[in-house]
Formats: sequence, C-alpha cells, structure tokens
Amino acid sequence: MASAAPATTVIAKTFRSVATEADAVFAGTVREVRSYRRDDDRIWTAVRFGELRWLAGGSGEETELEFAGGQVGDRAEMIGGMPRFTVGQRVVLFVRDAPSISPVVGFHQGCYALRETGAGDIVVTPDARPVRAVDGDELVLGESGGEDGMSLDAFAEVVAEMRRGRSNP
Repeated sequence: MASAAPATTVIAKTFRSVATEADAVFAGTVREVRSYRRDDDRIWTAVRFGELRWLAGGSGEETELEFAGGQVGDRAEMIGGMPRFTVGQRVVLFVRDAPSISPVVGFHQGCYALRETGAGDIVVTPDARPVRAVDGDELVLGESGGEDGMSLDAFAEVVAEMRRGRSNP
C-alpha cells in the first residue's frame, strides 16, 4: 500500500552550489539499508556507508544518514527526487548536517556514483553519465555508459578548489 503525498519540488542547483552548500563530502560504499517507522508513524530509511574517503568535512570509517520515506511491510512512502541506495553501491555524496527529509544537497543533485573502468574508478551521475570536467559552475558530462570520466582524485581536487572560495561557513 502506497501513501498519497504532495509532489516534491526540487530547485535546480549549479554544481558549485552543491559543492559549497555541503557540510561534508564523502565517497563510500553502501553497507546497510533499513526502513523503519518513527513514533509519528512516518517511514524513514537509514543508510549506513563504509569504506569512506572524506573529500571535505567529516571523519570516521563509517557514517549513517537518514532519509524520509521507504517501505515497511506492505506500506511504502516514496518521495520524488529522493536518492535510493542498494547494498554494495559505491557513491559520492554531498551532505548537510541540518535536519531535513534528505541530508543530500539538492536531493539527487548531490548524489553521484563511482563506476569501475579499465583505467580505474570514474565519477558518474545517477543516470550513468560520466563527469568529464567542470566548466565554470557546471559539470561537463559524457554520454550515458561512457568511460571517459574524471577519476575520484580529479573530482576531489575540483570539489576542494570550489570549496576554498565558498561563501557559506
């Protein structure tokens, strides 16, 4: 059974905005995904990440984030634009510390995947487009499924450079 809910409105952000609004940025592997009901009977999903590499802020070998929505038994609460995770998935996330229905900046806009290629890991968008470069405030993307993307190291350098000039504390 799915619950009816109002539509989600996600305001488009530049990549620079995503990078500078984040309190922390990390690459990691999804270790556990579990949904549960809170006291107010709303469903939330906790996602535990391991094998972390902190690109900005944060520390530790693991972290857990909570997202509104999920499925418990035959009851599901899904929120449009909310990232969904599977165990074993390797991701790069831009997150905020402030309480919210999603800790990821801009919902899906602050969520990237890592894809293994013959030349090493590359950063890709949720729709499998490789991040090739950054032009001003925006990402330059390759074709879906392509292997011509930025390495995690190169991506981390771009993020660090953008964050050095950020106006947010």
